[in-house]
Amino acid sequence: MEWMSAAAVCVGGGLGAVLRYYLERFLAPRRTSDALISAVFVINVLGSLALGIVGAAVNVLGGQDAVAYAGFSLGLLGGFTTFSTAMVEAVQALLAGRYARFVMLWLVQPTLSLIALIAGYTAAAAVL
Repeated sequence: MEWMSAAAVCVGGGLGAVLRYYLERFLAPRRTSDALISAVFVINVLGSLALGIVGAAVNVLGGQDAVAYAGFSLGLLGGFTTFSTAMVEAVQALLAGRYARFVMLWLVQPTLSLIALIAGYTAAAAVL
């Protein structure tokens, strides 16, 4: 069963990375290069919201399928979100003197991501 979970994480991770790629391409023409909110910012907040919903579904409904959970949470959402890229963007903004963007990526984005996770969990738990 362990190999099935690992395979699910691999497949989910690939799919999540592809989703992130296409969402970044979709958002790119809709923002300017000096925008405070980057595509990575949006992706990380959405991924955190989705993880909150998945976590609530597993906890409320019980009897989680370990393979499906690993594939979706660790794989798909792990491949979709990219907090390390956000931190690289934050450092680049800091070095370029773009302090507002730095604060958005370094402080606001992780805070909103946590709020989104909690909101997703709370909303899903209430509905389920």
